[in-house]
Amino acid sequence: AAIDKLDQRLSNIQRFPGLKIFKEGLKNIKQFIADEYRNMMKVFLFIVEGLIKKYHKASIEKNVAKHYDNTLVNIYY
Repeated sequence: AAIDKLDQRLSNIQRFPGLKIFKEGLKNIKQFIADEYRNMMKVFLFIVEGLIKKYHKASIEKNVAKHYDNTLVNIYY
C-alpha cells in the first residue's frame, strides 16, 4: 500500500545533523507536536514523489494522477 511505501521511504533517508528521521514512519502523526511537523516537511518532498502516480485509484486517469503527483512535489519544492 502507499502508506507502507511512504514509511519505507522515510526510514531509508540518510542521516544528517539537524534532520530528524522518523524510523517508525508516520504511525504517531496524531501525536506530533509542531516541531515534529516541521521536521516531517523537511523530508516529505523526497518521499512523496511518484506515490500518487504509482498508487492511483482506477477511477483517476493516469495523467491526472501524474498531475497531482507533480503538484504535490511542487508545493514542497
